[in-house]
Amino acid sequence: MSLSAEGPVLRLRPERRSALVTVPVLLAGPALLVVGAAQPSSTALLVGLGLTGYTLRDLVIMAWGFTEGWPDCLRNRLAEGRTEVAWETVERLVIMHGLFGRHVRMEARNADRVSLAAPRTGLITRSPDFDAELLALRAMPGGNRGPLHVQTAASAPLIAVQVLLLLGFVGAVLIAVLT
Repeated sequence: MSLSAEGPVLRLRPERRSALVTVPVLLAGPALLVVGAAQPSSTALLVGLGLTGYTLRDLVIMAWGFTEGWPDCLRNRLAEGRTEVAWETVERLVIMHGLFGRHVRMEARNADRVSLAAPRTGLITRSPDFDAELLALRAMPGGNRGPLHVQTAASAPLIAVQVLLLLGFVGAVLIAVLT
C-alpha cells in the first residue's frame, strides 16, 4: 500500500508468493502439456493448457497489475487491460472466494463488474495485508459518500464445484499417465 500527494491517493499491487509455491505451479502446466503430447492424452493437454493459461495470467497481473484509488475514480489494470470507474457509480466491493484464494470485485450501478488487481491472493499472487488494503479501498470514495459496502460472495457451492472439477482433472490425468 502506498500513499502519495502527487499521484493516486492509494496504490495497490499484488506481490508474488515464495519460490517454493511459485516454481511448482509454473512448471505443472507445461509438464502436463509434455505428458499429454508424449502419452496421447487430450485430458492432460487440456488441463496443462488451462493451468499454463492460469499461471501466465497471474504472472501478468503480478508484473503489471495495479489498483489505484484517486479522489474522483478507481483505476485498475489486469491482464485484459485498464479500467477506470467513477466513484459515484461504484455500488459495492465483493470478496470473491475461490479454490486457490480470493480477490475483490467492484460492482457499479450500471451492472459493470471489475475484478481488481489488488487486494488478491492466489497460487502465485498475494496481498499480505489483504484486509487492511480492503479497508483502505473501502474508505476511498470522495465527496460526501460514506465508505463502500463490502459483501462476501457465497463461496461454499463455488468451491465445492471447483474441488470436484479439480479432482476429476487429477483423476483423469492420473489414469491417462498410468495406462
